Amino acid sequence: MDPSGSINQNDSSAVRRFSDGISTSTDDDILLLTLGPDSSGKGLLQARVTFRSRQDPGKGPKGRESETCTRWDVTYSITKPGGGDYRIWGSTSAGNRPC
Repeated sequence: MDPSGSINQNDSSAVRRFSDGISTSTDDDILLLTLGPDSSGKGLLQARVTFRSRQDPGKGPKGRESETCTRWDVTYSITKPGGGDYRIWGSTSAGNRPC
């Protein structure tokens, strides 16, 4: 994750919520659909990815927290801070549905 991205890494509460939210998730069936310039202006690249996540009941998407299998379609903004490694800034769009 990019330290200046959508999750403020200096906010321990935000980091804890993010960590807790993904703590039981495992992802598979990952497919990179597109990779190109970031039209949102938040990063260098945009990557559209689909994947399946499996998580414990209570950790599903908002409004469907009991869901244990979710299909995602997410577009991420990708940065390269300081010319180093590529990092995820955050998502610019995200959709999901039950498996």
